[in-house]
Amino acid sequence: MAYMVPEVIRTSAAAGERLLFRTLKECLPSDYMVYYEPEIDGKRLDFVVIGPDLGLVVLEVRDYTPSMLFQMDDRGWQLHTAAGRVETVRNPYNEVRDHARHVANQLRQDPDLIQTEGKDRGQLKFACGCGTVFTRLKRDDFIRYDLYEVIAPAFVLCRDEIDPEDAGFSADGLIDKIHGLFTAWSRRRYHLTAEDMRAIRQHLFAEARISAEFRQPAEDQDQLLLSLRHIQTTDLHQENRARAEDRGGKPVVLAGRARRLAKQYPDWKILVLCREIARARTLRQTIDRLMNEPEDLLDLIRLEEQKAGAAVESNIAVFPFHEWLRTVLNGREADIPVLIEKLDQNEAILPTYDAIFVDEGKSFDPEWLQLLGLVLNPETQRLPQAGNRAQGMGRRDRSRILSMNYRNTAQIVQFAWDFYQRHSALQHKVQNGSVDGVDLIPPVQHAPQGTGAGHRAMRSV
Repeated sequence: MAYMVPEVIRTSAAAGERLLFRTLKECLPSDYMVYYEPEIDGKRLDFVVIGPDLGLVVLEVRDYTPSMLFQMDDRGWQLHTAAGRVETVRNPYNEVRDHARHVANQLRQDPDLIQTEGKDRGQLKFACGCGTVFTRLKRDDFIRYDLYEVIAPAFVLCRDEIDPEDAGFSADGLIDKIHGLFTAWSRRRYHLTAEDMRAIRQHLFAEARISAEFRQPAEDQDQLLLSLRHIQTTDLHQENRARAEDRGGKPVVLAGRARRLAKQYPDWKILVLCREIARARTLRQTIDRLMNEPEDLLDLIRLEEQKAGAAVESNIAVFPFHEWLRTVLNGREADIPVLIEKLDQNEAILPTYDAIFVDEGKSFDPEWLQLLGLVLNPETQRLPQAGNRAQGMGRRDRSRILSMNYRNTAQIVQFAWDFYQRHSALQHKVQNGSVDGVDLIPPVQHAPQGTGAGHRAMRSV
């Protein structure tokens, strides 16, 4: 199973894009990475596939139907539109080929990714290919309309080559086809190393770039430049989080986790809580949108039954905390200590949840979290919190810590840390690694260098 960035395709994506996304995820090897809609130096592509034994492949998706086809040649295609007009577009292969060349030109700027000797000096060490995916045309359609005369078969993927439900589909055949999307082939194809993979990610995809060295501009340049060398790269987990937050913020991350748990354990009762009414509305809408996106055939059947009126209910409840307290527990905030005491003494019967998600946990009082712990199923013990532990979290649970400072330049980090150590009244607790039960994490010195306007330039990366 390939690693996808983002992990979940947007709901508004075309049906053909969603199909290709799922097929690539399920059929490609686990050491492959597939990027959906990466923006590379101002150009937004449909899919980019990177694999150690593959190199890099750019895929562009077209959803043309047989009824749309009018006249096609090497340069342009004339298509019938829904408005009854004839529209001329570029030959799809020419377009994706230009996109692949654009990507290759960007990568050639990195000396670590090019050949340094021999007849191919200055060229990429690995292959860079391209292909067009026609999600609504089959191979028979290409033969019937002589489309293979205007796009070579080697650079085309048709519906029956990407749809696992089609009788003509083969996962091995798909992989072989992707490996053939190159204008030049060699028995000694270069294998990408882990360092190569990181370099490709950091130079092409903004979500993988987190810092860069500041470089003084040349005399003829009126803008600050970011060096292409020594750029730090996020790990894949952080990269996907960056993509998720870019597509909607923390609610998407939390909603995605709740949705995965709900589908993995459909019998569980799952509660999602936040503090503000507007935030609850956003979370509820995001979860509903994700829940209505099928992951596989069984999920598609479930959704179709739901549309047909079958009794299919969501096992996720979303509330602002005080609304949940009032409508579900029939209480107010002043009643929380009494409720806690009764629950501790087994004198009260309240609904229990198999998993509880808390958004912005730093805003929850300790007593609120204590109450949630008492209505949590002890056999599951799932109480994830989305927030910053250094901002006053009320309890200590298992959590993932990102120790690298990605927000500030090295000068700002060092100045702040020196100031804290010199003037903080809590400096004696630094040696213990915590302050009042909250982990204290000394900054790791991998932030970018920079001064003045350079700070602003690098913060925008």
